[in-house]
Amino acid sequence: MSRLTENTAKITKILADIEQLPEDRYYEGKEEGRAEGYEQGLSDGYQNGYAQGDADGQEKGRAEGETIGYDNALSKRTDLVVEANGTYEPQGDSTGFKSVIVNVAAENKFQQIVDRTIETVTEDDLRGATSIGAYAFYDCNKLTDVTIPSSITSIGNNAFDGCSKITGVYITDLATWCNIAFPNSSSNPIKYSKNLYLNGTLLTDLVVPNGVEKINAESFYQCKSLKSVVIPSSVKSIGYEAFYSCSGIESVSMQNTVTDIGAYAFYQCTAMTDIVIPDSVTKIGSYAFYNCSKISSSPFGENSQLVRIDTYAFYGCKGITSVTIPDSVTTVGQYAFKECDGLVSATIGEGVTFIPSQMFYGCNNLTSVTVKGNVTTFNSSAFDNCTKLTDIYVPWEEGAVPYAPWGATKATIHYNHKEG
Repeated sequence: MSRLTENTAKITKILADIEQLPEDRYYEGKEEGRAEGYEQGLSDGYQNGYAQGDADGQEKGRAEGETIGYDNALSKRTDLVVEANGTYEPQGDSTGFKSVIVNVAAENKFQQIVDRTIETVTEDDLRGATSIGAYAFYDCNKLTDVTIPSSITSIGNNAFDGCSKITGVYITDLATWCNIAFPNSSSNPIKYSKNLYLNGTLLTDLVVPNGVEKINAESFYQCKSLKSVVIPSSVKSIGYEAFYSCSGIESVSMQNTVTDIGAYAFYQCTAMTDIVIPDSVTKIGSYAFYNCSKISSSPFGENSQLVRIDTYAFYGCKGITSVTIPDSVTTVGQYAFKECDGLVSATIGEGVTFIPSQMFYGCNNLTSVTVKGNVTTFNSSAFDNCTKLTDIYVPWEEGAVPYAPWGATKATIHYNHKEG
């Protein structure tokens, strides 16, 4: 008899016996049943996630780590993994969706014992639950409406993967939603609905409640109904892919308390025209503002404390005409301002000593660049395909930094230039 057959037999017995269990023993058994494999898997997964994550994407590594961790945990189990994610109903039908969702781990694949023809998930369906397990609604391709009650604090990996017909996601507590830890985009039903309803009203102008300290990863992934975002002073960080491809957002207001803007945070927010990065921000992650093509002014303030701009951070921001990288910045990733077609002038602050490859690649209207600091390494392709770049001002003597003109084949280098 195969392990899957054995597990299927166990399901029949568990579903038959489950309504006889006292409520406290039921949930105690649930925790015992997953703790050992889950914790070990998470441990392995975080390590694997960090190793697999790109050099600039540790936040991505954490997300991948949890994915790997959960899958590893289940693949290592030899018994049935049972997760209850609905109301415990000792007098009810124990085989019903409201009572139990069962995942079978066999050869690292998941067989779900749940009616995949369901069309709605209501608050009653999840009443009393605090979490939705991994793969809980996997491939429920007739599901159209999902209501997430305020009791839910976590949603597992790929919980809504394949639910491509979802048209509406409904919540009643915005603060709780911002605090949910989504391990990947397919754990968030907004990926498919492209919208979010708060207390029955389509959310277009998002005002994050004061008291929220972090907008977690994937929180508003592809939420195309959003038009504006206001972030309060309580928020310290904006997570990985928090507003990924929210193509309707036109303006974002952040307070001078945010310190970290995660990788892909505002990726492809193509309608965004109004964004001022607070002086308090110290790190901008990879692809954070990738292809935000309508940003029209330099996003950095005069008193910026920014230290790091990661790879592709402002790729394709074609509306920016002038940029001054603050003196506080010490690290700029490759391709950081690649194909910013509207860029005419750029100033690189005193703290930057390494100019990476193709930092301004394809900025074909760039005419003037001023370097304020004593750069020690200047990549030979930094200005590749900057066809109109004619003047580069640097503070060092000719020959001090090799590979001039660093890809700008038409440029004149003005050595020993001093600012002011």
